[in-house]
Amino acid sequence: MCLMEWLNATEISYTRVGKELLEISSTVSFLERLKGGITTVVDMEPFPEIVASASKKVGLRTELSILMADTPELPDQEVSSLEQELIKAKRSIREFQGNQKLWVSLAPVGFPAVSNELFERSAELAREKGLRLHTHVGESRINANLCKRRNGKSEIELLEDLGFLSPRTQLAHVIWISETDIETLSKYRTAVVHCPSSNLKLASGVTRVPEMIKMGVRVGLGLDGAASNSSQDMFQEMRIASTLHKGVGMDPKAVSAEEALDMATTQAANILGLEERVGRISPGYWADLTLIDVSKPRYLPLEAINSHIVYSAQASDVFGVLVDGEVLVWDGRHTSLDESAILRKAGELFSEFLHGVVP
Repeated sequence: MCLMEWLNATEISYTRVGKELLEISSTVSFLERLKGGITTVVDMEPFPEIVASASKKVGLRTELSILMADTPELPDQEVSSLEQELIKAKRSIREFQGNQKLWVSLAPVGFPAVSNELFERSAELAREKGLRLHTHVGESRINANLCKRRNGKSEIELLEDLGFLSPRTQLAHVIWISETDIETLSKYRTAVVHCPSSNLKLASGVTRVPEMIKMGVRVGLGLDGAASNSSQDMFQEMRIASTLHKGVGMDPKAVSAEEALDMATTQAANILGLEERVGRISPGYWADLTLIDVSKPRYLPLEAINSHIVYSAQASDVFGVLVDGEVLVWDGRHTSLDESAILRKAGELFSEFLHGVVP
């Protein structure tokens, strides 16, 4: 299905999800990402308390991106008011900001689900509190054209006018934009989060990553969530990011293995403002480490390890994961959580939920 059909289907499902299922699904998602070698995530969710609890339980570093929307995007969709969304954001800032392993950013979800005023007020609040901003831009041609009709300008031009673009802003997807828009992103040093698997699955299009990199735009890699990706495997995402642009542009040098690896590590750290803390192994950095079992044939020869990590590695190859020096995964298993019990409970709740929503 395309993006709008997917949004409609997931919106119907979301309204029927209970707290227990939200808690277990968040835990499973964090667990899958951690076991796949991911130590730091940006998680945009409408239920910050539940996500924060799951993040602490599993142990990842998490930027808790507070999802906000004040404009119906689908027929009969119920949304909160602008003021209610800002109250939610301020409450989350009070509760969760200021932790080395859990902090807050503001995420008005994107046009057309967000009013111009909410974009503007979110940017003002982020500047006041020293927070980062996150939103979706140019994910579908429909939304890009709709923005032009309603506002007489592109989504990037609109966000620029509303004071939303800055080096502390993350834009996810960014497919349906112009070369002028890319120049604007470069001017503001606004970051792009490339989500190739999700965009391909929903037939949304392809982000112009090679052009962005050439024009100085910072590009990181994102998974966009299990529902639209069907996986939380960052190794797979690196591989797709590199091979996709080689094929589309018929350029074997487009998005090299080193660039794809950088997008998932050092560039991602830079986008989060953590470039002096994570993303590399260096004195003074937090000890966030992913250990890969390279005894498999696909890692030969070891002299080409960067290429193997991008083109051959799998999440299941991760042997150990440390966050802040704490060993959270060893021999492929979480060191303190009962994974079998968690997955068994998740399976029961998912089955129960599906029986309630699928005719």
